[in-house]
Amino acid sequence: AVGWACYAVWGVIEAVVDRQHEGRDAKGLAKRARSLGLGVLYAASAVLALALVRSGSSGAGGGGTGDEKQETARVLDWPAGRWIVLAVALGFLADGLYNVYRGVTAKFRERLKTGEMNQATERAAVASGVVGHVARGVVFALVGVFLAKAAIEYDPSEAIGIDGALLKLAQHDQGPLLLGAVAAGLIAYALYCLVEARYRKI
Repeated sequence: AVGWACYAVWGVIEAVVDRQHEGRDAKGLAKRARSLGLGVLYAASAVLALALVRSGSSGAGGGGTGDEKQETARVLDWPAGRWIVLAVALGFLADGLYNVYRGVTAKFRERLKTGEMNQATERAAVASGVVGHVARGVVFALVGVFLAKAAIEYDPSEAIGIDGALLKLAQHDQGPLLLGAVAAGLIAYALYCLVEARYRKI
């Protein structure tokens, strides 16, 4: 919860203060809007994580995918609730596809001070970045697809979170293989984040 809250604050700072110097042209504003959207998304994730901690400490146990269904049902009952859920779904899907794009093209290298790395560090950074971004993108895209399905069909039972996305993979015929591959990919993304923390251009 604390980590996601910090990420949310960073997303808002990136959007408002323009720490990445994206500028005020159409492309720059679009990137800053994405940072703001991610900030809101991570703030919501922090609130959900805190709610799970509180429910667990009171003996209710972790709700997992049930919490996503409950929250989605509540939002669907709002005025324009279906459109709000669909917008969040499209946000997840777009971010998932963008992560896959960044991974496949290794575009994330633009953020790294590769000149300060030795050859082995750079190879490890690129490898973990490619695998990690693709895995992260797949999970986010799955969340987006099922949230969109929930909005379109007006059925909150279709809504899933990250844990639900992993469960969907586990239930596939090749579940253990797919889940293992995504788990390895998410570990790779964690390693890439450590590299970025040390070598990111700021």
